[in-house]
Amino acid sequence: LKFASRCSAPSSLATMVSHTWRGRRGWRCNGRNVAATFALLCFSTRTSDSNFSLLPDRAVGLRAGPPPRSGSIARRQKLWRRFKSDCAELFSEWPPELNWLQVADDASIEAAGNATVLPIFPLSGIEWPGSEVQLNIIDPAYRRMYDDLLASGARRFVVPFTRSLPGGRVRYAEMLAEDRRLHEIGTVLQLDDLKEVSGQTGDTVKYVAKHSVRGRARLVRLLNPSALFKTDERGNKIDYLRAEVVLLDDADDSDEEAFNSSSLASQLDASWKELYSLAEEVDEPRLGGREAISDWVARLSTWDLAQLWQQLQLAVRVSREQKRVLGDIKSWLESREEGDLSDPSLLDASSLPEDLREALYRSQQGVPSLGPDFWEPLLAIVASEDALGRGRLLVRMAEEEVRLMRKDLL
Repeated sequence: LKFASRCSAPSSLATMVSHTWRGRRGWRCNGRNVAATFALLCFSTRTSDSNFSLLPDRAVGLRAGPPPRSGSIARRQKLWRRFKSDCAELFSEWPPELNWLQVADDASIEAAGNATVLPIFPLSGIEWPGSEVQLNIIDPAYRRMYDDLLASGARRFVVPFTRSLPGGRVRYAEMLAEDRRLHEIGTVLQLDDLKEVSGQTGDTVKYVAKHSVRGRARLVRLLNPSALFKTDERGNKIDYLRAEVVLLDDADDSDEEAFNSSSLASQLDASWKELYSLAEEVDEPRLGGREAISDWVARLSTWDLAQLWQQLQLAVRVSREQKRVLGDIKSWLESREEGDLSDPSLLDASSLPEDLREALYRSQQGVPSLGPDFWEPLLAIVASEDALGRGRLLVRMAEEEVRLMRKDLL
């Protein structure tokens, strides 16, 4: 720890660790070796990227010091990758740290000459790469955005996550200052079909737009942040946000193959099956079955698996909220000695107190209140640089859910 605190660059750590990774038998587990490797991990947590699994293999000194013996480089690389994978959970932050762009009602700025500029459509949800998305376009701002997309022929825009008002409306002027922020990584939507429906909807909805999600982008700089604050007399946004972005390369299929052949896939399979068994015991929503779980983990991409996990967790939240509300109503009825709640369909909701009546209505709508504990682990998956990182987070979330369910069953 003292050594790590004195280090100002990875080169000295790389040199130190390189001397501990030499030898015919690979890494020898002695006090010096453990201290050096732990120092490297401590240093990585002090860098801007706290996920040490992203450190390049050269960081362990494969090219530092005297040349290694012939044939040892591949062995050391394999040992290092295995070591990083085994220790990632121990040294990673939970919940993972996320990067946000805080938004203020500032003046517009010009884009850099060589920058990629795309429209930004913030939503209080996640659109996963590889999926299809349909949006109903109501606000004047987004009517204009789609008109501009059609006119320019550039049919891409970015959807980052943001907090919203109840009901999903993103109105920064009405929101708390701490909620006025955008997740740094958004998904890129490609417009596939646009149908005008203003005649059928009395101009309430102008377009029904269908999209495919084609990768991700990092938001670099917001060009007109005031667009998220300005509304007309009816509270509808009148301008859409634009930003400089960097498109991320997610087209490498070997990335997914690396996950499928790793121990993470088998860990995820085991965790989801254990979760299935625990959900059966307490009669909660669960995945399709043990055979289906094995098929999904072996066949689906980590993006698809993340979307499946989100759908499961949403169903579980809805089920738990409904049970909680019915329990509160039952307690209220028993306190008034007005009978039990053996048949919820016979309940006269008008006789309930206003808070219970509103809670019952929300639970029946199937849209629970979802806070940071729900969204932030999923956003960490969105921000992960590769399939192994996404798989590691999926395993961690599943194991945490298993732990909590076991605790509740005790």
